[in-house]
Amino acid sequence: MSRSLVLKVLRRLVSFMRRNLHTVKFYLRITRASEVARRYAVSNTFDITLTLLGAVLFSYVAGASERPEILLGLGIGAAVGSGLSGTVSTLITEWAERSRRITELEHVLLTKLRKTAIERAEKFAAMYSAVLSGFCPFVTALLITVPFMLAVHGIIPNTYAIVMSIAIALAMLYVVGALLGKYTGRRPLTYGLYTLLAGLLVLALTRFIS
Repeated sequence: MSRSLVLKVLRRLVSFMRRNLHTVKFYLRITRASEVARRYAVSNTFDITLTLLGAVLFSYVAGASERPEILLGLGIGAAVGSGLSGTVSTLITEWAERSRRITELEHVLLTKLRKTAIERAEKFAAMYSAVLSGFCPFVTALLITVPFMLAVHGIIPNTYAIVMSIAIALAMLYVVGALLGKYTGRRPLTYGLYTLLAGLLVLALTRFIS
């Protein structure tokens, strides 16, 4: 059911954007959906990257590097899970919040707002945020998993796949931090180093625990 819901949301969003590009820009501006979607996307991407970083290192210490198909399955499962979780949870949360906002406006304006531009804008904002919230961690998890795909097909050694996967995860953490710094008007380099340090801390703690 979750999968069909996600596909339905994606189809409606793409179809709507193709037909109404100017309207989309207007909706994004009045609902500030871009800011909300960016926060969800950054948070979920950061979470899945740290999770996979720890999982990959722990699997290596436990000896799973000899069977890259296990790590490949882990990565794909994490990608699908994070994508669905991010999309569905954000859609439910945002629609509930924006429905409350519409109700409050109706009380203030003393009129119904159903089937108006305001309601359509809020619905679009919820779907837009949900799609980005699920898409970004999904793609990130797949990128971190790519080395294990290569290892399964014998293109690179298993140990190289572990190192490459960890390197990709650390690079993604830096990029997420740098983008966050750019969007907030701060120094991208500093924020990138903050998120990179978080990744290194996860590696250190995972190695210590294992």
